Amino acid sequence: MHATATSDQKHPYINLCGIRDHCMKTVHDRVELSCSFHKTRPAVDVRWFTWVSNGIIELNTTQVVSVENNQLYSTRTNLLISESSNLFDMYSCRASGPPLSPATVESFIVIHNNQITSKFEGVQIEQVTLLLYGSANLSCHKSENLTAATVLWKLGHSFSTLKEIAHSYYIKNHRQRYSKAKLMFDDHTGDITVRDVTQRDHGTIYMCFSNVNGREAATAYSIFVIVPPSPPYIRIDGCHDTMYRCLKRRHKGKIVCKVLNVFPKVTLQPYTTAPDLINFSNIETITETNGNNYDVTLVFNYTVDRKVCNFNVPLTCIAVGEPAVMFPFRRDVIVKENCVTSVAWSDVAITERDNVEPSTASSLKTTDSLTVKITCVVTVLFHFVNIPLSHSLL
Repeated sequence: MHATATSDQKHPYINLCGIRDHCMKTVHDRVELSCSFHKTRPAVDVRWFTWVSNGIIELNTTQVVSVENNQLYSTRTNLLISESSNLFDMYSCRASGPPLSPATVESFIVIHNNQITSKFEGVQIEQVTLLLYGSANLSCHKSENLTAATVLWKLGHSFSTLKEIAHSYYIKNHRQRYSKAKLMFDDHTGDITVRDVTQRDHGTIYMCFSNVNGREAATAYSIFVIVPPSPPYIRIDGCHDTMYRCLKRRHKGKIVCKVLNVFPKVTLQPYTTAPDLINFSNIETITETNGNNYDVTLVFNYTVDRKVCNFNVPLTCIAVGEPAVMFPFRRDVIVKENCVTSVAWSDVAITERDNVEPSTASSLKTTDSLTVKITCVVTVLFHFVNIPLSHSLL
């Protein structure tokens, strides 16, 4: 009769966990779990259990015992897991028998069913806006007590490309924690902190799946990264950058507006509060890459109604898009036409009247080459009584 032999193995080995006594794994369809305990005498008893809503139940499996030449035994039992309707399923493998101390030891595995993730694709995505190299805390759910909770974070640019980046769970004082180096992951609350975001993080979806006391939930965030332009305003060719608005003294011309080194793209648009007085034409937008950012240029022609004189006609370059909230989104130009033209005497209609007062006639002085500067819209009535233009009027 052989004496009892103990193993160096401290807990059952689950094939997907390696030598660890607990782990979380994502499966896509079905998977076979194998649990084993090696080199004991006599063989130990190995069984599978699972957690359900009303407690823990034993699963029906078959044990296979093998013996080595030195009369040491290994016990193995397999469990085939089919597709589940749960986000997470928890299983434990228990080994018991005289060679063990304590008499019963167990290992755990949490299975995340990746197929069921699709049922949360309709979850509302909350946008998180950050400046370049900014940070944000993302909460998994509202509960403050995560005892016996399972949390899984995934990352991707769409629901179909989500990949695991962090998880934690609690099973009988076992706490598993995993996260990527760039993340700060609080495995007590399930929250993560996204740090030092760049343009590459723009549009990234962070999605958290959780099970707290049997309640499954999902939360999603989308990262929106903004780089304000440099300089931090709209530039207009021919205008001083230090001035909020500038003045143009021609009734028609070309405006060139620019927003430089911005992310993401903005749209520049011409605008006026006096559309009946000014017309825009040949509108063109040019967008060029500037490293990871963009340079956006708006070019357009303007024409002011020639009837408008000595009146300020406003036109504006407006930036549209989320980055525009980070800098003055408009820049004004004032167009003022002085309307100064030259009118010769020959262009002036003369009406003959016979009741011209002498004082009126004596106030006019002219020569054969006399011209008059007329500003804006002017109507001039000359009243003469057969006074030849070739004579000077006193």
